[in-house]
Amino acid sequence: MFHHIYIEEKAFSFSRTSQILSHFPNTKQIKIDHYQSLFHRGHQNFIAQKQSPALFLACKEPPFLYCGAPVCQSFGNQHFYYTSCLMNCMFDCEYCYLQGMYPSANPVVFVNLEDFFEETKRLLAIHPVYLCISYDSDLLAMEKILSYCAHWLTFTADQKNLCVELRTKCGYNPNLLSVLYTAEKLPERILSSLKQRFIFAFTLSLDFIQKTLEHNTASLLARLKAAQTVSLAGFPVRICLDPLIYIPEYKTAYKTLVELIKQNLLPEQIKDISLGTFRVSKEYLKRMRKQRSYSFVLQFPYELNHGVFSYPKSIEQELIHTILDAFDGYLPASKFYLWENT
Repeated sequence: MFHHIYIEEKAFSFSRTSQILSHFPNTKQIKIDHYQSLFHRGHQNFIAQKQSPALFLACKEPPFLYCGAPVCQSFGNQHFYYTSCLMNCMFDCEYCYLQGMYPSANPVVFVNLEDFFEETKRLLAIHPVYLCISYDSDLLAMEKILSYCAHWLTFTADQKNLCVELRTKCGYNPNLLSVLYTAEKLPERILSSLKQRFIFAFTLSLDFIQKTLEHNTASLLARLKAAQTVSLAGFPVRICLDPLIYIPEYKTAYKTLVELIKQNLLPEQIKDISLGTFRVSKEYLKRMRKQRSYSFVLQFPYELNHGVFSYPKSIEQELIHTILDAFDGYLPASKFYLWENT
């Protein structure tokens, strides 16, 4: 999976480091002072690194939690935060903002996970926290190696004012089942509360988009099966139709997607639905276009508004209304959260 593993000197003091390394007994290990000296060096090839990545094991320094960004949805939560105990993603979506945000595609695992927990508890002493743990990565995709989703789940179980969202493009696989098995081992009195506060959010894309732009991700049907499994286990399921991508035949394609959702999930199995069209900051898109001059989704003539590139208002509204019309009568309006260009 990785051609080299770079390990910060101070990361060796964590037992988690040796646990991770045990998965790669034949991979060359290189000791380093600080991951940023390599991760942020110039003239790296993001696309080449996606094909053959290295792995970094490092210790995160404060801050451990960040306030939610304006381009992200808070779902009505006042105290909205996100965290990145894993930087970068094992998937390779052509429209992903990470290729504009980071100079390197190599994943960085922060082994001092307990520091993230302590910072979360510090905030919880002040107010409730709504925390997204997989915005700058797909944490579930690395679960076999890290078990971070399971650790967050058990931590959340003990924090009654904490609500966590785990967002993913994974499908029905052993990683998901491992997390659900961890939950099953919890006492029922704790589990019943946890099932109200640990949200599994599945990003669903058109079959065409998944096959052409979302490299290495699970298929649409595999993600729907995963959502079914999570719901049957008693956890809330969020459907993220975000980002919606414009293609010439979008009306037919997105209506078909909605029908597949209806066929696989009952209304009561869906906590809510996130809707938003593709948008990205001006500086990120500039770097992304340089990385992938061939990508139709990046080369679209977007409009710039307050430093964010997005579709013209007419296209944005057509995409969102196509989804809403297809769902008409299936779910109440209160279950839809819309991001719109203002």
